Amino acid sequence: EYGVMLTPETDAAQDDPGMIVTYQLQVTNIGLNSDSYDILVDSQWPYQAPLTIGPLDPEEDSYFDFQVTIPVTATNGESDIATVTVQSQTIPEVLDSSELTTTANFYDLSLTPSSDEDDGYPGEQISYTLNLTNLGNVEDGYDLQSDSLWPVTMPASVGPLEPGASVDITILVDIPVNALPGDFDVATITATSQGNNSRSVSSTLTTSVATNIFWYRNFMPLTMKH
Repeated sequence: EYGVMLTPETDAAQDDPGMIVTYQLQVTNIGLNSDSYDILVDSQWPYQAPLTIGPLDPEEDSYFDFQVTIPVTATNGESDIATVTVQSQTIPEVLDSSELTTTANFYDLSLTPSSDEDDGYPGEQISYTLNLTNLGNVEDGYDLQSDSLWPVTMPASVGPLEPGASVDITILVDIPVNALPGDFDVATITATSQGNNSRSVSSTLTTSVATNIFWYRNFMPLTMKH
């Protein structure tokens, strides 16, 4: 009597494109006779595995590594299911299989709203709220940068965030005390993935000086009055 068992029955892992993922599989001879086994693989992605294993005595175990290379072109979270089969060299009908699902890490994010605007008076601080969402399939953190002429206060980074999670970010823009009615500044806020710095999104915040004539006549700082 011949028999074989391959474990685990299923397994899954993920990593960045270009990386090698290693699975360890266990072969057990569950028959009553010594046997050797061919290792057969059905996979779309490149892999490495031994061609055979054994001979194994009854109830004897053996282990081997199965390695999958994630293509560097797998940039959209693609997956591959490799079916690994051990087949008796004595009786081909005696076999067992494992399904190994390998997924490419995918980094993506959104920053909303894409633009916003507000106004205020010289010396005032204007507050904006942006929402950042992790649209990838892996936990990620994000670096924040501002490109503006007027002073901007915000965190240097946020996260890490689980896939699908989001966080609100407070952006504070200071209107200079010497700003004049009609002056404005556009702050470009950029969030960049720490896992893949080629992934970034931006939001533009336009802050302008209010043109309320009553306020300027009655409350304008003395340094601005002539």
